[in-house]
Amino acid sequence: TVLDNSEIPLAAQLEGVKPTLIIDAACHPAILAEAVALASPAARIGLLGFSGEPCTVTQQSLTSKELSLFTSRLNSHRFPQVIEWMEKRLIQPEKLVTHYLPLGKVEEAMTLFEKDPRRCCKVILKVS
Repeated sequence: TVLDNSEIPLAAQLEGVKPTLIIDAACHPAILAEAVALASPAARIGLLGFSGEPCTVTQQSLTSKELSLFTSRLNSHRFPQVIEWMEKRLIQPEKLVTHYLPLGKVEEAMTLFEKDPRRCCKVILKVS
C-alpha cells in the first residue's frame, strides 16, 4: 500500500499495522528513524536518501527487531556509461525485469515485489 502522509501522520494511517517492507523514496533524514520505529520485526527498509544530516537511529533499534537495511547511491554518475553499454547490447537490463504494470497498479506491484521475491526481481511501472 502506498500512503500519503502529507496531512495525516503515517503511524495514524497504519493503525498499529507493522509493515514488513518500507521504501523511503522521499530521502528526508527523519524518515529512517520513523521507518525503524514503524517496522515489524524482521522487516526490510530500502533507503535511497543521500543526506549528510545526522540521524537518530540506534544500533539497538535495528538489531532488536532484526531489521535489514538496504541502501543505494541511485546512479553514482554512471548513466552515460550504462546507456552506452545498453546501446551496444553489452548488458541486457530487460533480463532483470520480471513484471510490467500500469502506474495505477502500484499497490499490486509493491505486493508482488514484497511477497514473491523468487518470481519478482524488478517491476516497471508504465505511465500512459
